[in-house]
Formats: sequence, C-alpha cells, structure tokens
Amino acid sequence: MPTPDTKIFGDFKTNLTMHPVRGDVVVVNNLDSIKGAVKNIVLTQHYERHFKPFAGSNVTDYLFENFGPITVENIQDSIIEAIENNEPRADLLDVVVNENIDLNGFDVTIVFRGINNTQPTQLSVYLEQIR
Repeated sequence: MPTPDTKIFGDFKTNLTMHPVRGDVVVVNNLDSIKGAVKNIVLTQHYERHFKPFAGSNVTDYLFENFGPITVENIQDSIIEAIENNEPRADLLDVVVNENIDLNGFDVTIVFRGINNTQPTQLSVYLEQIR
C-alpha cells in the first residue's frame, strides 16, 4: 500500500494491449512506466515529437558511423543527456554501451533508480540499423 507521500505513475503499454476482461487498454504502473519512458526517449529522434523538438536521444545518427570507442562514447553521452533532460522520474546511475560488430549494432544497458524506489533497475536496449 503506498504511503501518502508516495507518487504512483501510470502509463499505457506501448503496444496498446487490450485487457481480456475489461476490454480497455492495459495500464502499467510505477517502475514499468518509467522503464517504458526511458526506452522511448532512447529510441526517439530529435524533431520526431511535435512541440518538443529536442526530446529524444538521436542515437540512430551514430548507427551508421564506423565502430570504435568514439562512436560508443557519443552514443553514451547522447543517452545520458536525453534521460537527464527528459525523464525526471529516473535517477540515472550508469549507461554502458558495448559494440557488437558481428551483428552491426550496440548493446546498451541503462541502470537507474526510480523516484519511489531504492533498488537500481536495469534496462537493456539493442540498437541496430534498420534499412
């Protein structure tokens, strides 16, 4: 049971799944809501959202660059900046980017703590080129 000073966050699932009994859209709460928001921020391009031109991380620009430590650092910096500027519910602890040359992509692990949670939460995203 939440205490009076605990905030509850809610959001829709990104695939808009219907509840089997009620027939309305399934809602996710608290940590799952923050995870979805962080993932959306990472995958959103600049100028993709109306009236918020700089919401997002613009990491897809780096997916067509040569693999190397500079590209990894640029992706990491872009993700850190985007989450710190656009998601106040997440206290960012760490962002780890590993290049996967064989699959032409990057494994991104984001570690953050939700605003109502003391335990760190890990979110993994795989970034790859889409042709």
